[in-house]
Amino acid sequence: MAYPVPRLESCPQLLLYIGYPILNRQTLYNLCLTNKCMNECFTPRLYEEVYFTEENASILTKADSVNNLMFSDALKYTKVFDLDIPVPTPSYDGYHQDGHGSGKVTLWNLYNAATASLLRKLTGLTTFSWKGLPLYLSTLSTLHAKCPDLKSLHVTYPRDMEVILLQAAHTSNYWRWKSDRDLALMGQITYQALPEFSNLTSLDIRNLHLQVNQITKSIAKVLVASPAIKSLSLSLAQASVLKCALTRNRICDEFLPDMIDAYFTEGGQQMRLHRLALGFGVRCPYNKDSARQLSDKKVDIQKLTHLKGLQELCIHNPFFAMNGSRIPSDGGFVGQNFPPHVCTSLNHLSFEILSEPLGTWCKQLAAATTGPKQVDLDIMKRNDEYDDGTRVWLEGYITAPSGTYIKGLENFWKPNDRSSAHMLNMLTLGKNAWATLDEFPLPTVKHLQALSIDTSFHGHYLVARLFNWIGRLKELQQLSIYASNPAANPGSGSHRPAICLTASESKELADDIIALNMTLRYVKVEKWTWRVHYEKEEYEEIAPRLERLDRFEAREIQAFVANGDPFDCTSNLFRS
Repeated sequence: MAYPVPRLESCPQLLLYIGYPILNRQTLYNLCLTNKCMNECFTPRLYEEVYFTEENASILTKADSVNNLMFSDALKYTKVFDLDIPVPTPSYDGYHQDGHGSGKVTLWNLYNAATASLLRKLTGLTTFSWKGLPLYLSTLSTLHAKCPDLKSLHVTYPRDMEVILLQAAHTSNYWRWKSDRDLALMGQITYQALPEFSNLTSLDIRNLHLQVNQITKSIAKVLVASPAIKSLSLSLAQASVLKCALTRNRICDEFLPDMIDAYFTEGGQQMRLHRLALGFGVRCPYNKDSARQLSDKKVDIQKLTHLKGLQELCIHNPFFAMNGSRIPSDGGFVGQNFPPHVCTSLNHLSFEILSEPLGTWCKQLAAATTGPKQVDLDIMKRNDEYDDGTRVWLEGYITAPSGTYIKGLENFWKPNDRSSAHMLNMLTLGKNAWATLDEFPLPTVKHLQALSIDTSFHGHYLVARLFNWIGRLKELQQLSIYASNPAANPGSGSHRPAICLTASESKELADDIIALNMTLRYVKVEKWTWRVHYEKEEYEEIAPRLERLDRFEAREIQAFVANGDPFDCTSNLFRS
């Protein structure tokens, strides 16, 4: 007598193994509703990450919704908390006349209070990511107290945090900067101290603001308490840096050396970082004429970390104006602090401008090692002063293996250099990287498979030409089109850049693109992502069909990660 064949539900481990590649949350939810066995298998996967965006942010403002979520037993499976709710861009004039200032503060209170309540239930949390809204000290304190296993902390404050705080304090004119009395309403904002998390492996705090001298000591204590940190990313808010410059205060200029000194004073030992990202305002700028640091304090990165194991280095180094003088960031800082013969493990570099000294350093690095596998550039504008040296270096470099990913090279290619573009299979074009389509070799990137492009500041006519070019890329499989600065985008018409599109509008635009190039497998238009299926009935033409992907599926697509921001490591974090 033959034994009955066991049902799949009777093998929960096999069931979980088969279902693990499923990323779509709606599919996982449907599987949980199938039967008890399926529910037990897939509930941990469904609740592994709790996230809040603009689409579901209202949950955090309703007491009943928060309570229902808090009493769910499934929260014990949550490992990742991710909140990304952008704060509205502040207005410098008439903000308080519209009567919405106090309403926004109320929303901040609700978001933080709800998050703190949920954190009391998320005791197994390993990753906390917060982006766009002010984060209160009480929320971080709850995170520190209730989530002892936290490994990754990522906080991105609004870029214009100081302006937002002034608005909350009913001070509408930014240039009438008041004392801390004006900021009493927002005393919860964490610019004074961070809890001393002790198990972190990744720390990413961006747009630090206000009392920068207190922040350096606070971060130093966190680094001492978490000696196992492998990834460190820091940046200052632009308003804070500007305020320091206008008042001739060197606190921001000396942020990095002060933090390293504080770390050493607190008893910190050399860390073994794999990734270091120094964002806006963190590293000391150099004076172009004298080639010396504006700050007299010397930066000694090797006090902070061993360089032998450093694999990824991101430096924010654009040109900017301050007090009427033009201060470019050159290769002096990198050359002095990251000797090529020591940084033998570096394989990923990110810069915004590749100056001649920096290009020389890169050549020395390539000679000392096997050469970086990924180079990110976001060129703000063509700079003829540095173009020749950089172009020569890049001309030799782009003969590297086809797996190499180079972002922003289009500004260094001249007409007679275009034949070397055939090696590229992935390209990212930032909003400043192309002024006209003639500045990079459109027709000759024959083997391009993934393209991510920012259409900010470009009208619909130029974007229409871009679409025509896309139609000629016969190996293109992944395409992402987005606008990082939608308010500045003048596009309009049927082939307009993607700005705040609905799902149906995104699908319509994606259909237009696919009609031009039927090799595409994935298309992302702003925040909407689509998988392309090509179906053919007998005696009929191939008909593309679009399947909308959720955020979990979309971030697995290589071209869609971070949308061209080399300082955004959260996407890679969630993929682990």
